[in-house]
Amino acid sequence: KNKYKKILWYFSHFTFSNSVSLLLYFTLKMFEFNTNELFIAIAPISLSVNLNYFLILYPKKNILLYDLPYYSFVQHFMTSFIIINELEYIEYDSFYDILNYNYFILYGILITYFNYYIRGVWTYGIVNLYSYKGWKLFLQFNFVSFISSLSLYSIKYYL
Repeated sequence: KNKYKKILWYFSHFTFSNSVSLLLYFTLKMFEFNTNELFIAIAPISLSVNLNYFLILYPKKNILLYDLPYYSFVQHFMTSFIIINELEYIEYDSFYDILNYNYFILYGILITYFNYYIRGVWTYGIVNLYSYKGWKLFLQFNFVSFISSLSLYSIKYYL
């Protein structure tokens, strides 16, 4: 029973879920599967997770940027560079593809509720979806994801 709660704890954290999704993307790509849609869905989320980490969670740690542990650096900086580099190999079918990140947003809402009902805690201890503050945080994440998606599309086709 505790193994399942631990697995749920990992997947309720967007950083971990996103990292698994990126690993899945690169694994499938290595075996020459068409992973274009997967990348278009998870890349903006990855950038949003990274940006929100520095907007929300990092300031609560009260440490300087150069004191950031290696695993946080790799998780939140390097994935951004990998995504921007990978953008060269991605093709959008239409402008509306920038909204594909909403699949991961839906996953995030479902796993957050599931985490709360199984474990009795909200994701990161701050994403309480029964409060105004929790939905405000969710909407901020969604907005940053939209801006990230729009930025990736713009970088791909206009820069």
